[in-house]
Amino acid sequence: GGVGGVGKTSVALNLGLTLAKQGKRVLLLDGDTGPSSVTARLGLEAGRDLSGVLEAKYALEEALLTADYDLDILPGVAALHRCPDMDQRDAMTALEALDELERGYDYVILDTGSGTDLPGLHMVASAALACMVVTPDPDSLKQVFSLVRNLRKRGYRRVPSVVVNMASGASQAQSIFQRLD
Repeated sequence: GGVGGVGKTSVALNLGLTLAKQGKRVLLLDGDTGPSSVTARLGLEAGRDLSGVLEAKYALEEALLTADYDLDILPGVAALHRCPDMDQRDAMTALEALDELERGYDYVILDTGSGTDLPGLHMVASAALACMVVTPDPDSLKQVFSLVRNLRKRGYRRVPSVVVNMASGASQAQSIFQRLD
């Protein structure tokens, strides 16, 4: 979803917790730094995050937090926007460490912040499955259309999944989905 308040974090968190409760190894990448972030919602203190890893202050594994059902959370993923400005070797080292970490999980879920910044678009485009969270609010629909358009411009050809959140009922949800389709 391109705007705040549509429920991206709630969907990502509940999906992560549900999969973890089923015994799956799940990593939730917290790409939102605001008050609605995954760590804030869970009341976890993110003393370490990806920013510190990118600055070589500590190892990636030291930034992980663990929630209920052994759901692992990596806070501060929004810091990836700094990679283009970093020394190429340092950026590659950080990205390779993140890639290696992700291999230890059955599922990796990315909770993006609002907006369609370039690093966020790259993360969505690299995902096996993109899921757009949208509400009946016209601004939400407009921003999701914009997000899909930007992804298409960058070569993303898969059809994203859609979660219609905050609909008044099944018929309104179906109507919103049909407009997006």
